[in-house]
Amino acid sequence: MLYALALFATLIPTIAFAQSIPQTSSHTIIVGTSGVYRTTSAKTDAQNEKSIPQVISEREAFRSSISVLTPPSTTKGGTSTVIPNTPEVDLYYSPRNWFSARNLNLSMCASGCTYSSILDFAAWINTISIVGNYQIVLNISAGTYPASGSYTTYVDMHGPNWSRVQIIGAGSGSTVLNFNNLNNLNNPAFFARDGATLRFINGLTINGIGGRTGTHTWANLSAGAAFSVQGNGAVHAGGDMIMNDWYYDVLADMGGYFLGDAGVTGNRAGDANFLARHGGSIHCERCAANGAGDVTNNLGFNFLAETGGHLWADGSVAKGGLFGGFCASAGGTAWYHNVTATEGSGAGIFAFLGGILFADGSTSSGNLIGVKAITNGKITASNVRSRNNISDGYHIDHGYFEGYDDTASGNGGYGAFIVDGAWARFFKSSSLFENNAKGKSFVDLGAACSSTTDTDCHTASSILIN
Repeated sequence: MLYALALFATLIPTIAFAQSIPQTSSHTIIVGTSGVYRTTSAKTDAQNEKSIPQVISEREAFRSSISVLTPPSTTKGGTSTVIPNTPEVDLYYSPRNWFSARNLNLSMCASGCTYSSILDFAAWINTISIVGNYQIVLNISAGTYPASGSYTTYVDMHGPNWSRVQIIGAGSGSTVLNFNNLNNLNNPAFFARDGATLRFINGLTINGIGGRTGTHTWANLSAGAAFSVQGNGAVHAGGDMIMNDWYYDVLADMGGYFLGDAGVTGNRAGDANFLARHGGSIHCERCAANGAGDVTNNLGFNFLAETGGHLWADGSVAKGGLFGGFCASAGGTAWYHNVTATEGSGAGIFAFLGGILFADGSTSSGNLIGVKAITNGKITASNVRSRNNISDGYHIDHGYFEGYDDTASGNGGYGAFIVDGAWARFFKSSSLFENNAKGKSFVDLGAACSSTTDTDCHTASSILIN
């Protein structure tokens, strides 16, 4: 008798945290807050509540590969439970209704699969508990989703489960997700927030529908992103990802982090294809950005780190930025080694408003200006090739440039244009400045102020080309 009482006493802590155990005659596994699994092995006697749960260890549960994907039938506060329900129990001690303790490979297709909508899958991931080091993979078949129209809301990723999730399409050329981005309050397609980390996504094209109204024109409240990563959230995207017609293809903001494998491509953006700001970071080497512009708001950058953002894009390609290709501004810092910028209406490589960038081994060709540093922007770049640009090869206006073995050739302006207190050093580069329409260089010697209201006075600039 004493042994039986002792055994019952050892079960009290586990039972005390139980809630809403379903009435059943089979073994039903649910999760308790005490960190163990509990199972009812006999039909519950709702009147005298004599059924005693059997306690099994976490190891035993894992070994049996248990997964419960539907919620218990008993509702909160119901009477058919082992432990009577109270508001306090419901509020503080209710376990998750669903959980998974095994690896799962789920499917998405038009019909006949686990899911037909990416939004339904996301809602399920945000609800369940994944117990143990297990993964959930969603395999999306070739097709366009939804079959007609576009998703009117976004994939909201929050909580710890997403670090166990992979979303895999059949290939960016055959699996397409369409999201409305017209007057949608600037909402994204995929939104990682509050520390959520999407383990991996690949093999998809993500289209924004409606927000882009023409070349470099956008509807109001349509400034969403294909991937918006904020609040210490993170996303890892594979190299077979294409984003089309988003104001931002990737936006890393407020501590968010985006990792893109080689090949990630963004097309026809507004403000920027890839933007890192406010402590956000993007690491996307050998990625591609094609076309960015918002003519109404004087924006359009292929790659941009601003206001404390960090961006690594070594080996990447930028094309057709309305104001800049590879850029840094307002305290942003960027690493753009061995990049190529072409066909831009602004500068291929551009630092302004105190932005800092590094661009060794890079090429800027066919842009309005090859390399530009203004308003205290700073560029350190050696072995740069600034060729065949419409205006100057290097344009430094109240900015800073330093490098060696830098080339300026075939440009429509000067090889180097240095004005308004700018500072530029081109070491071992003199022989590489050739065939520029206006000559090797122009340097502003400054002008003294003739009166306190003189607006033409400015500080002398400094240049060295040897």
